Amino acid sequence: MSVCAITAMNDFVYLDEADVSREVARMERVCALANIPGTRVLRTEGGQPKDSVPQDRYVEAMSGCLKRCLSFVERDDVVLAVDNHGLVTNDADLQVRLLNEVDSPFVQATMDTMNYRWAGHDLDTVGRFYSTIAPCVRHVHTKDGTGSLKEYRGHVIGEGEIDIPAAIRALKAVDCDGVWCIEYEGGEGSAGYARSLKRLKELV
Repeated sequence: MSVCAITAMNDFVYLDEADVSREVARMERVCALANIPGTRVLRTEGGQPKDSVPQDRYVEAMSGCLKRCLSFVERDDVVLAVDNHGLVTNDADLQVRLLNEVDSPFVQATMDTMNYRWAGHDLDTVGRFYSTIAPCVRHVHTKDGTGSLKEYRGHVIGEGEIDIPAAIRALKAVDCDGVWCIEYEGGEGSAGYARSLKRLKELV
């Protein structure tokens, strides 16, 4: 069994130098840990909203931290794959602006097929986001469900409202060669994962 990625659990929505230095130093330690299971991908957070960082400076804050990480991710040959997770990076247009600002092959994206919808985007926007972010994707979480925020409910792939085939088409169109994981958050446990795996194999 190989480890395709590990999560960094970082927060890069900081502008204060002390906070930035702390988070960057922590990420360097996480990169060193990635060598233990031999993974080359860190599923990376953008960060959490906070009063100290205005929304119009999110990209500035995150890109500043990511740029400070380049020296050691290049040294360790580790890709930081920024996830569309939470309330900061759950927007593919913002993700692309962020990645363009950092401008490094060592900083790419994780696409979670459900998270854009979870954050409140309508389904047409979610579909557009798949094509927008696909050229930057290094890691994929295939996940289905219904609703946004507190109304969100996880489902087996193909049984929610997410157009998983559209996401797959967008990734195949750019020859995405990252790992496609299944993330299942419904109530069936391992049975839900098994049915999701069967469905994903049929679609891919």
